[in-house]
Amino acid sequence: MVSYNFPYQLLSKEEIYSPKCQRKTRRLRNQKIQEKQKAKQILIPHEQEIVADHLLDEIDAHPRKERAKLFGELVQMDASFHHWFGMRKSYLHAAIDDCTGRILGLFSIFKRLYIVITG
Repeated sequence: MVSYNFPYQLLSKEEIYSPKCQRKTRRLRNQKIQEKQKAKQILIPHEQEIVADHLLDEIDAHPRKERAKLFGELVQMDASFHHWFGMRKSYLHAAIDDCTGRILGLFSIFKRLYIVITG
């Protein structure tokens, strides 16, 4: 039986990493390859595959979107279930304008008691 460390060290020595490796490990590998390219050194076949597959490109894990340009163009709604009023849990719904970030309205459901707040 082979231990986990043996194939791991063998593959790491050849700079072959798991597709599930940490983002930090991937970034360090990409930096090494980019430094080799700048120094015009010869890349090993595995590194050539990485360059050919465009895996050096930075990928944003959470791409951001632009805010709406006009008031009322996009209203975002959300709800949460917490202890808003004392010890009993209740739902609080909110409507927020994306352009200004202003709260347009809050709506709470607490044991058939409806509270509506508009701003």
